[in-house]
Amino acid sequence: MTGLQREGSVRVRATVWIATASVIAALSAAAVWARVAQYPMWLPRPLPAVLEWFVEPGVLVWWLTIGGLFEGYPSSPAGYGVVVAGNTVVWMTLAALVAFSARRMRNVR
Repeated sequence: MTGLQREGSVRVRATVWIATASVIAALSAAAVWARVAQYPMWLPRPLPAVLEWFVEPGVLVWWLTIGGLFEGYPSSPAGYGVVVAGNTVVWMTLAALVAFSARRMRNVR
């Protein structure tokens, strides 16, 4: 593989990771918005449970960093930002671990 081919491959991989992080951040922001809006009636019935499950890692990050001992969910824009950022980092870390494991498994054969 030449240097030019390698550079193109890295650029494509970086673009995929950036796009994935953007989608996860947007989904996290939508989940936080839905929670703050108290799950509007027009949302399909099973969606709130899925959104709660999806955003829970970000809530844990918020709770461990700036949340109080007996607080259950942030109530400020800074708290919402920590939830979205923390959730994105947690899910991207999980995606990176899965990608790394898949690459290692592919190379074992």
